[in-house]
Amino acid sequence: PIAVAAFWLAMGSLTVAVEPAKPAVDAENEKFFEERIRPLLVEHRTLMAAEAAAVHRERFAGAKEQFGPRVAELIEEGLAIPPEEYARAEVEQRIAKETWSRWIGPRILLMPTTPAPAPDTSTTGDPRFNSPWSFLGLPALTLPAGLSSEGLPWGLQLVCGAGNEPALFRAAGWIAGVLPPLPLPMPGKA
Repeated sequence: PIAVAAFWLAMGSLTVAVEPAKPAVDAENEKFFEERIRPLLVEHRTLMAAEAAAVHRERFAGAKEQFGPRVAELIEEGLAIPPEEYARAEVEQRIAKETWSRWIGPRILLMPTTPAPAPDTSTTGDPRFNSPWSFLGLPALTLPAGLSSEGLPWGLQLVCGAGNEPALFRAAGWIAGVLPPLPLPMPGKA
C-alpha cells in the first residue's frame, strides 16, 4: 500500500487510468499509514531528538544561537526526553526492524524518495518516505528518476529487508537500465 500511495502523491498523471479505484486505495493507504508508518515516525523522532541532544548538549548550552532553528528545536525536544522513553524507543526499533524485515521478505519495495521534487536549500524536504527505513536500519537506495518542470530532481527509492542487499542492487541495476536518461539540468535551475 505505501508504494501505491507514494506514487499517487508523486506522479499525478498516473492517476488518470486508475481514478475510479483511488478512494478505496486512499482509505486503505491512510489506514496503513496511521497503523504501520506513523508509529515508526514517532519513535524515529524520539531517537533522533534524544541522540541530537546527547551529542550537542554541551555546545548547545553555551552557544544555542549557532544552531539553526530546526536543529535547536530538535535538541530542545531531545533534552526533555527521559532515559526510559529513549530505552523504550530503542526496544520498539529492534522489534519493528525484525517485523518489517519479515514482512518485506525477498521483495523490493519501490516508491518515490519524497512526495515532491527536491526543495530549495532551506530544507532537505519531506522525509516521510525515507524516515521509516532509516529508523528501521533497512537497506535503501535512491536512483535519479527525472526532473520536475522546475528542473529539480525526482528520486526513485528501493528498500529491502535486512540482509537482502544483493537483490536490492540487482533490482536497482535493472531499473537504472530501463529509466530514460536524465536531461542535463538547466543553468540556475537545480
